[in-house]
Amino acid sequence: FYMNISEKEKIAIKNILGNFYTEKVVNFLNKKKVKNKYGKSFSRNSVRVALNTGTNSIILEAIVELCELEKQKNKKKQLLKEKILGTKK
Repeated sequence: FYMNISEKEKIAIKNILGNFYTEKVVNFLNKKKVKNKYGKSFSRNSVRVALNTGTNSIILEAIVELCELEKQKNKKKQLLKEKILGTKK
């Protein structure tokens, strides 16, 4: 399975997940008990390779799911901030 990830999408993913996105993705996969074909945890390098080549659907799906969760978390933080400070963006 091959999923084409554009440069713009890669930048968006890195902006959402932050500089240490590979570690976040590996931790997310571990929490979900998702392993590679050898029954081992995915490495940070395998996450980088998957994002750059689009060749690992398991990792790419996890990245998309994690981005969605991060966006929801950020939205909740923003709403709480606006409520506390009485500001609106």
